Amino acid sequence: SGRRVGVYLPRMTSRTERSDSSAPGAGFAALGLDPRIVEALAVLGYEEPTPVQREAIPPMLAGRDVLGQAATGTGKTAAFALPLLHILTPDAEPRARTVALILVPTR
Repeated sequence: SGRRVGVYLPRMTSRTERSDSSAPGAGFAALGLDPRIVEALAVLGYEEPTPVQREAIPPMLAGRDVLGQAATGTGKTAAFALPLLHILTPDAEPRARTVALILVPTR
């Protein structure tokens, strides 16, 4: 059809760029999430983020684009949903607008 297709691949955070706060054992609070979200997670029994959550949440909170791939049941949904909830909390840093594009596979 003559159309050009653009591909956008955001620069991924390398393992060497991670802060110590994303190290295993640091908990959700160390990732920078709103304390109310961390408290709600604790009430639900979630104390430690999964590896995909430790890798994805900090750059998402910093406003970076993230592409993530992990096996079923590894916490991908929370990896993108928790930063979105943080952005929507009333006391979070103001933003001009909240934008999210969520792509899910069909089964």
